[in-house]
Amino acid sequence: MGRRSQPLPLGARDGVDPKLVAAIDRLGHVMRIQMSRVARAHGLTPTQLQLLLRLRTDPPARNRPSTLAAELDLTVATVSDTLTTLERKGLVERTADPEDGRAVRIALTPHGDDVARSADAWQSRAQDLLSGVSEGDKIRALNFLLGLLAELHREGLVAVARICPTCRYHREPDEVAHDDGRCVLLDIDLRPADVRVDCPEHESLPGAEIA
Repeated sequence: MGRRSQPLPLGARDGVDPKLVAAIDRLGHVMRIQMSRVARAHGLTPTQLQLLLRLRTDPPARNRPSTLAAELDLTVATVSDTLTTLERKGLVERTADPEDGRAVRIALTPHGDDVARSADAWQSRAQDLLSGVSEGDKIRALNFLLGLLAELHREGLVAVARICPTCRYHREPDEVAHDDGRCVLLDIDLRPADVRVDCPEHESLPGAEIA
């Protein structure tokens, strides 16, 4: 067999690092496919579904087009156009922002809330598969991914990271003199399984951008 003239795909290159990156990319692709299927089943695009899910869980003060755009790494124009379509479908409504008379907030209508609640299980198959993995393995994987996300956020590659390690209220175990970390806002200890990947109360560390 002659020498291969084409470069190997990322997942076939030497070393663990490229294979791990390829596996993460493959998992992300699968999750995007799952979300697309659920969105189509509800007559929505993936972006429309993402906005509905964010509106269902984010605090009202964050439900502004500019904040939603930063959250989903979209342009404000794209978010505004998507919200207009959702408004025509009777899924969202715009209200005056009590904190800024020139701005608006977006809220789900009762119908929009029903759709978002129904679609919220789009990731259930992945969760079902994880049920067979040991708790220790899941905690180690979670800690690894949180560390990776925090570093990518510091480098500006993840615009908005609502994870505990990037929050001003998070304290590491060595800062609170016991085995668990702590959230000083909620006044609770953070066991490994309690650390959040998407926290509504998150506030970025000083010097980091707050969405």
